[in-house]
Amino acid sequence: MSPADHGKTTWCELATRLAEPRADAAGPLLARAEALLALDGAPLPHAVALSRLDRAAGEEAAIGLIADVLHWFQTRGGDPDMAFDCAQTRFEAQQAVSA
Repeated sequence: MSPADHGKTTWCELATRLAEPRADAAGPLLARAEALLALDGAPLPHAVALSRLDRAAGEEAAIGLIADVLHWFQTRGGDPDMAFDCAQTRFEAQQAVSA
């Protein structure tokens, strides 16, 4: 529980029977992404099945890292839209290979 101006907020985490992502599915790509996020200060739990709170914090850190990289492209005279499109194309190609 955490106090708030309007009272207290309470949350809980419930186990589900949803399929858990496989940690080995992305192999070195996952390890590289997690290393970058860790350098950025993101709290990354090492469990494969993340809680909703852990997942939300990880997603926020990843989005922040992507935004920072796009900013880097722009300030160095690059085109952040093109970089993002190229990254999306590479991601989709890697997904097709691993499927």
